Amino acid sequence: MRFTNIQHLATSVDAELTAPASDALDLAAALHPTPAVGGWPREAADRIIDDLESMERGWYAGAVGWTDGNGDGEFAVALRCGLLWEDGARLYAGVGVMPD
Repeated sequence: MRFTNIQHLATSVDAELTAPASDALDLAAALHPTPAVGGWPREAADRIIDDLESMERGWYAGAVGWTDGNGDGEFAVALRCGLLWEDGARLYAGVGVMPD
């Protein structure tokens, strides 16, 4: 996905679910965090992140989207979030450097 000043890898996921089908929120929870957020393979990435980062990620990333009363919905990964409070803020950023 190309924007004016940045470029992101993007993958659309389409599937036909078998009965009993999960709702959109359950599926988003099952897929989060994506490799874009937490690395892959997950267990190895978790160890590296714990070794290299000196802070808890907290609200670093999450799913943003909607769901209706039928359980249908659409979600995307929100990276580099922020947390605001009365007299301050914590903003999370990254550079997305990939070996290739």
